[in-house]
Amino acid sequence: MDRDLLYESIDILSKNPTIKWSTTKAEGDVLTFSYQIYESWVWRIFDLLPSNYEYSETVNKIQESNKEIDELSFAEIKTMLTYVKRGEKFCDGHIAHMIEDGTLLKILKRLAFIYNRNEN
Repeated sequence: MDRDLLYESIDILSKNPTIKWSTTKAEGDVLTFSYQIYESWVWRIFDLLPSNYEYSETVNKIQESNKEIDELSFAEIKTMLTYVKRGEKFCDGHIAHMIEDGTLLKILKRLAFIYNRNEN
């Protein structure tokens, strides 16, 4: 795992970044709705860990257990990062919401805690 990337991402998210949106526009009979414009640092976060493509069932278990993010294991954190990333495919603005409500920052802080604990 890229430790520098992890701490750089935590630093950026700690500053409460605003996600930019495109403008809705109409060209002839085509209407293009607004969408998020994610900067490259957002996508780099998901390079920290490989995706867990069987994440759906694990996310459901995590949600049903009412675990707080600071109680999640390394495998569960990996699952949650996949959930945040894949959620954008199914719902525009999913990542933006996770950034703005602080969830992504909490996930990365938990990952840093686990990483540091295993380094010592």
